[in-house]
Amino acid sequence: MDIVLRDDSKPWLIVGFFTPNYQPLSAKFADSLKRQGHPHHLFAVEPSGDWSDETMRKPAIVLNAMKVYPNKTLGNAPSGLVGFPFYSPFGFNGRYLYGRISVNF
Repeated sequence: MDIVLRDDSKPWLIVGFFTPNYQPLSAKFADSLKRQGHPHHLFAVEPSGDWSDETMRKPAIVLNAMKVYPNKTLGNAPSGLVGFPFYSPFGFNGRYLYGRISVNF
């Protein structure tokens, strides 16, 4: 099941994905985002191969998120790096945010 916190008052959204084995860490990550007031959608996906294959899925996840959220600017939560600082709302380039934000567990 996806982990989602919507906030229509904000024009941006943090996007990421996780496989079932990362669900517990992704839930902690989502709790951190929630405490900081960051809307997010972490997509639950089934494993598709090894770690390298999983990281290559990011473009497809982002393209799907652009369809699901056509009016949002998307920020990146790197896959496989749950619990580390990630690049997100700080700067803006078209429909994609970049910068640093803290993750507090």
